[in-house]
Amino acid sequence: MLGGVFPVHTKSQNPDEPCGEIAETRGVHRVEAMLYALDQINAQKDFLRGYKLVTYALNQSLEFVRDMIGSSDASDYVCSDGSDPYTRTASKKKNVVAVVGASYSSVTVQIANLLRLFRIVQVSPASTNADLSDKSRFEYFARCVYSKSTSPFVNSMVFFF
Repeated sequence: MLGGVFPVHTKSQNPDEPCGEIAETRGVHRVEAMLYALDQINAQKDFLRGYKLVTYALNQSLEFVRDMIGSSDASDYVCSDGSDPYTRTASKKKNVVAVVGASYSSVTVQIANLLRLFRIVQVSPASTNADLSDKSRFEYFARCVYSKSTSPFVNSMVFFF
């Protein structure tokens, strides 16, 4: 299963409202693009041979990430006979092997810090924070765009040639 984290809603100006308006370009279009790509991949019968890619996409929210990190409750884990702990709800969950997103660097950094604990690969389509290039901290992170520190160089190369 591939995870997806996209800014489907804008940030609300009202602190009592968790979500603002629908963000079509940065959010909905990216969700649709991921779903379309998976449909195209799954339609190729010779490519995955018996496997099918599915996704679990979430609305990008820094508050959501903070809640996920801070909401771990020891009662969610059960140990029996000294074996490794397992979650009581593990049978309901499917393993996410990689995550596409997030779009904003502040959220991407938080998600990358969480995903590295589980050695889950993350690919961001839009995060430009230069810190994300530090492979000693973000060894499971990859980006589709240049970081802010290399953008001026790349732009000058494009204009030069």
